[in-house]
Amino acid sequence: MSSNLFFDDTFSNRKQETKPNQQNQPNQPEEGDEQEYRIWINEDYYIPVNAEGECIGTCFEGALGYVIKIISRNEETRFALKIPKLHGDTERENFYISNLMEKESDAVRRIIGGQNSTQGLLNAQTLMENILRKPIKLSIEHERYDLNESQLFVKYQKGKKPIFCLVKIQHEEQEEQGIEIKYYPPRSYCPIKNRNIAEQFQENFNQIKNQFQETIIVDVIEDNNNSDTNIRLSRIRDLREVTENRWYTCIPSVIYDWKPGTLQEVISRRQRQNRWSLQEHLDLISTLCQGLRLLHERNRLHTDLRPANVVYGDMENPRDYELSDYGSLAENSNPTEDGIIIGPVILGERSSPFYAPERQSGRELESANAVVIKYNQDSDYLYMIIGWRDDLIDSQTNQVKIQEIERIIQAAYNQNDVNLGNSDNNQENLRAGDRIQIKNYIFELKSHEKNIENKKVLKCNSVFWQIYHNKITIKANPSKEFQSEYQYFSISRTVELLQWSVATDIYGLGALALYSVYGDYESNDPNYNIDETFKEMISSLNSIPYFQKIWPELESLRINLEDALESDEQNLADIPYHNYTLTSPQEETKTNNINPNSENQSDKQKKEGTLKEATERISSLIIQTVPGTINLLTAIDNHLGHFIFFIHFIFCCLHRKENLEIQNREGELPFCTRRDEQTNENNENNAAKKASDRITQLIKIINRDALNNFQVILNDTEQSPMQHEPVIRLEYQKLKSQLQEKKEELIVRSDQLQERERELNEARNELQQKEEELENIQQEYNLLNERYEESKNTENQIIDYLDSINILQSLQTPFYQIKNKLKSILNQSEIDL
Repeated sequence: MSSNLFFDDTFSNRKQETKPNQQNQPNQPEEGDEQEYRIWINEDYYIPVNAEGECIGTCFEGALGYVIKIISRNEETRFALKIPKLHGDTERENFYISNLMEKESDAVRRIIGGQNSTQGLLNAQTLMENILRKPIKLSIEHERYDLNESQLFVKYQKGKKPIFCLVKIQHEEQEEQGIEIKYYPPRSYCPIKNRNIAEQFQENFNQIKNQFQETIIVDVIEDNNNSDTNIRLSRIRDLREVTENRWYTCIPSVIYDWKPGTLQEVISRRQRQNRWSLQEHLDLISTLCQGLRLLHERNRLHTDLRPANVVYGDMENPRDYELSDYGSLAENSNPTEDGIIIGPVILGERSSPFYAPERQSGRELESANAVVIKYNQDSDYLYMIIGWRDDLIDSQTNQVKIQEIERIIQAAYNQNDVNLGNSDNNQENLRAGDRIQIKNYIFELKSHEKNIENKKVLKCNSVFWQIYHNKITIKANPSKEFQSEYQYFSISRTVELLQWSVATDIYGLGALALYSVYGDYESNDPNYNIDETFKEMISSLNSIPYFQKIWPELESLRINLEDALESDEQNLADIPYHNYTLTSPQEETKTNNINPNSENQSDKQKKEGTLKEATERISSLIIQTVPGTINLLTAIDNHLGHFIFFIHFIFCCLHRKENLEIQNREGELPFCTRRDEQTNENNENNAAKKASDRITQLIKIINRDALNNFQVILNDTEQSPMQHEPVIRLEYQKLKSQLQEKKEELIVRSDQLQERERELNEARNELQQKEEELENIQQEYNLLNERYEESKNTENQIIDYLDSINILQSLQTPFYQIKNKLKSILNQSEIDL
């Protein structure tokens, strides 16, 4: 679509053909008008609105969109129309949201289109894809055929439902009648209400109406002085500032099957009439797992598995629940015609217990204060070296130490290993596909992180994103951002954004399973909060140190129970329990080298009581160390066998094999190998399939009559001491860990105290210096004061002396006259004067 079809400037003013006081007056409703008006979006479905066009039907507002119930002509069929929520503070935000809906529409079409079965996924009507971009098509027999070929306009208002308006512009056969304008509903303030506006709109819109490739902005510009009104058309990508009277047309949309509620509502409001059995909960998770498997086979991720995104048709039927909202985050980028790319989602506003660790907020690090970027415009990658400024920048010239940078890069990436696809054993390090935020930019790693000395060396794609409004990202232009080959930036921190993967979805599946079962626990405590206690429980279960401690015994018990069930024994409780000593590969090799004929191998068996005793011991261990699991046991009728198998399934979802410190006898569990595990449509043995197969196996296991004697009375479980050696060991480790944390905390506080003491001593020394300075000033003052007094006395003496001279001068003439006369007399008397 060429940009010259749109005009950024206001069209030239044209004199209105209607009277000034009538130009904005709506059509008057006819007598007998009903309260509900129907905005038809095609031949069969409509949106219920009032006379002003505001939606009056069921409408749910989400973070980025609205979901509106649309109704069929016979009012028997309902669909859910999802449209973007375009009332951001800037048009850049609206552009971002509109393109997310574009991406969702495309993802849904690719996932659902041509599928014979979409079990587990909310079905979408792909034949009505982006139906709001097309002129409304109505048959001649339709009740509102007069609106055939009309275009739908939408106006958004914060805190309220959207406003809709159908507008039809057509030329009359007789030239003197000119353009006829029809709009609906009757009192809607539509953007096109007079001939002048219609001519402006049609002149430009007719050129593009057959393409409908992106959202169109229609601004109504009014001049209160001369009563002229104009409109301005522009593409949403033009990033114009939001105006007060703005309408949108050609907006993207998706139509899903309508569902009456979500799993979140069912559990939070306790809407189910009867409590489900464990098998019914597993049926639910199995259904959702089928949908997840379909997504992964289409190279898509859901990444937002939580109860609010699980919808149902029949609340009581666990097989009638489906995953919704699976299109908006399915991909991380979506190129548009002009190269604008919707960047990686960085939203950190939501922290959910259903999100895997990498789905939570990014990891903030302050272990460096400078970054150097080496970029060549002819390359599709760049190097990033993160470290301390003194090591990377010459303090005298303030220039990059190029030779040092090249040495570091050579040490990390030699010529024979440019792509660096090797894995990194350090789980905390960044990997290929992870992202890092530097200031307001996000870079994606092309290969795994390398550490040279105290510096982090990253090889990143040359395509990166700039963050706007702290929540949206748009592709940046590297040639504009990097003017030279070597550039450096001072930084206060870096934020590491771990990629979402298959493991992220499998984690969410496990969290959903746990929440579903836990939601059946009924508490008599009026202050009981299911969400808060669930957060505490899953926070312990997803702890890697806890998983590493509990998994060997839990996996050993699982193997024992399944082996016993295969033996067709009816009384499993008294069968001896064999503890499979699961060791690390290093320990196993070391042991075998010492004595190859020794029985101390990974599959060595050690008898430790009966199966029931082992089940009680390990169940007690979990119940005592994980908050809320005693309630979980109650929700499944205090059945320890079911409890063990279910908890084992949860661990297989929440954790990855790379977190294990032991060697499994069977390598299929947990379901995911790494946190960055990706989809693979050619690999049938993917993680979702493993989880699905495991659920099928669990359903068979829990229905075995041989497990019935593992059911216990809750009070017996609560009152038993259950202080077995594993519990003591785990409590010891826990106390030891807490003690270490306290020691570290005391060290930090000691350092803080020493720092405060140092600051206090500096302040005391400074005060003493000030006192000495004050004393010196006082002495100087006293000396100056003495000098002042002396000078004052001298001044008085001088004044007295001057006064005396003045007196003498005034008496000088008479004095000499008397003297001369006396001298004369004396001479006459011959007396010697």
